[in-house]
Amino acid sequence: MLSIGDWLVNKENLIVVKYQVEPLVFILLEILTTPFYFWAWAKLIRGMRKKRKLDVKWLTILLVVILIPYLYVLIYGRNIPCFVYLLFIGLIVIVGIRNYFRIKKYIAHTD
Repeated sequence: MLSIGDWLVNKENLIVVKYQVEPLVFILLEILTTPFYFWAWAKLIRGMRKKRKLDVKWLTILLVVILIPYLYVLIYGRNIPCFVYLLFIGLIVIVGIRNYFRIKKYIAHTD
């Protein structure tokens, strides 16, 4: 039985060969965007605590860092099944709605 590490490094696995998507690049993008995700949230929360309007710049940064790894798969992947596109779009919508209500709830509690 292959370990997860062996499976990720194995260049002959289905993801790399059939779909031309490198799992290590996806994981690296997730890791590299994580600090910017928390930084954007910190800036948004700091602004809300100071009773400022939501800063579109930080909301945009938050959206971009959430999307970067998935955009890599959607843009550079080949022969990807339709359900994967639907899964990613659904994930993006769910995360967007969740973050919208999280921010709205936070604003309601600070008023």
